[in-house]
Amino acid sequence: MSSLKTTRPERNNYDSDSDELDHIPTRNEDENEPDILVEPNQAGERTRTDNPPRLALQRTYEMKPLERPIPGAESICGDLVATHRFYGSVAPASIDRDELKRLEPGRWLSVGLVNFYLFEVANSFVEQNPGRGEELCALPESIWSGSNSSRGKYSSRPRCDKTESPLDFDFVVFAGNCTNSHYYLCIIAYASDILADRNPSGEVRTAGLVLNSLKGIGPSDALDRFRNVILRLGKTRPIRKDGLKKLKVYYPEVPQQQNDYDCGLYPGYFLSIFLSDPELYTNHCTGKAIIPGDVEEIWEHDGIKEAREQLRELVTFAVAIRAASLRFNTDFPSTGGQKSTY
Repeated sequence: MSSLKTTRPERNNYDSDSDELDHIPTRNEDENEPDILVEPNQAGERTRTDNPPRLALQRTYEMKPLERPIPGAESICGDLVATHRFYGSVAPASIDRDELKRLEPGRWLSVGLVNFYLFEVANSFVEQNPGRGEELCALPESIWSGSNSSRGKYSSRPRCDKTESPLDFDFVVFAGNCTNSHYYLCIIAYASDILADRNPSGEVRTAGLVLNSLKGIGPSDALDRFRNVILRLGKTRPIRKDGLKKLKVYYPEVPQQQNDYDCGLYPGYFLSIFLSDPELYTNHCTGKAIIPGDVEEIWEHDGIKEAREQLRELVTFAVAIRAASLRFNTDFPSTGGQKSTY
């Protein structure tokens, strides 16, 4: 990754703002649902109690020492060995057999592993903070890599509840990758502010955050991409045109990785620190209220040393769960060619 050329100037707390919205990214012509851009007060107010996001039941498990190779993987017939998803999401993080090798030190993580880690961090926030489920929505990396309007069709709705938009949540989080090699954390802060039926005339605080562990590699078109993502996620919901026009993107100062292979760990790790106090860290990232201290301390960078092994533990449990579930599936062949039985 260190050999890649810089795709944007080095800067911190960079914000992109324009008095005129010269380019409004739009969905493809073959989509049935047009964008709905409205002026303030043009849409009726919708209260936060309408169609509230669902808070899933808390899930618990007991941590055990790791074994190598990952136990259970050899008993699974086929390439898919583990899956994981954020509560209410239709898009899982899928782990193929070959991807397990990427958990070893010195290896780049696959997009499936990057999504897996980020989903688990987001799920932990929901589990550990009952009643705060409406604050967070985690999405797969494809929401960003497909946000360039020149790259073709948009994906289907990312939520199980089709009446619910990810923009109904306060914070929308996902990994980004625009170079096919480097991952960073993307956050839409105060996403629900930009929905006209949720916020018809109030201040729009919606902002894009890019937390990047390699300053020299990052998105040069982040503003257009964030606008495109918002339009995709809004679907048939009315979007505040003034909020989209004045949308700013910030690149806060964050710890930098010390090698060229750990970038995939940072989206999940940065998110784990951000979610310790989302409002506090949003104010810090946007420059409204800087957290005092060294950047390494603010983001608790020492913890990244344990991140890869923690991810390996999580994938180990997911593999064991999938292996166990397949033993109860009478239609799925075992590795020996015989059907499993109850």
